Amino acid sequence: MNKGQFSIIMPAYNAEETIVSSIKSVIDQDYKPWELIIVNDCSSDNTSKLINTFLPNIKIKVFDLDENHGVSEARNIALTHSTGELIAFLDADDTWGKNKLFEQKKVFDRGALIVFSSYRKIYPDNVSVINKVKKMVRPEDFFKYNPIPNLTGAFHRSLMPISQYDIGHEDYVMWYQLIKKATVAISTPTNLILASYRVNKNSLSSNKIKAAIWQWSILRKYFGLNLALSLYYFLFYIIRALSIRVKGFFYG
Repeated sequence: MNKGQFSIIMPAYNAEETIVSSIKSVIDQDYKPWELIIVNDCSSDNTSKLINTFLPNIKIKVFDLDENHGVSEARNIALTHSTGELIAFLDADDTWGKNKLFEQKKVFDRGALIVFSSYRKIYPDNVSVINKVKKMVRPEDFFKYNPIPNLTGAFHRSLMPISQYDIGHEDYVMWYQLIKKATVAISTPTNLILASYRVNKNSLSSNKIKAAIWQWSILRKYFGLNLALSLYYFLFYIIRALSIRVKGFFYG
């Protein structure tokens, strides 16, 4: 384990339009003890060629898969190759502010085991909306929704082993299992917007029925809630999903 170092997990699949800015946002970090682990999930476009423009770089590890495994397995593969004391995630179409790791390391240094941050959603036509997170999250907060954005979440290696599941909401159960071990997650100051999440048109028009089925499965199978509690929190999920859908309609 490399003490004080972040291992950054980046799955990539056909990300030629965005991966350069994602990688640059890591390289430009004010906090320099990091390694970037990119798993190229059998991309068929120029993703591999663009990744190679950053090589050789001893801080960047690249693993090219011969067949497509999906985002959750790509992240799990990257996790097995991580060596840092701290683990963070960044998809190949998202970016970080240059102070993201620096600000989160300060919270880790105060004893936190899970740290997360506020972020910006960028809709088509570059309209952006700020999403401020809660100051503190506990396991029961996950029953309503996933309160830890994967692109801003980071955790201490002492919470491993852990993996993501191919269940649609790939990171949801992972963060829940992590916080059950840590008991609490702490945010950086919520006014600091430390990342940008790109919302594409496909995600705005995705299958909401399938997503709802995933949510129900998580509540019942992975969280183990009884029928009454599952119905209560599922209703909350539906209301929240509809409000996000309306927001996406106006900003899309």
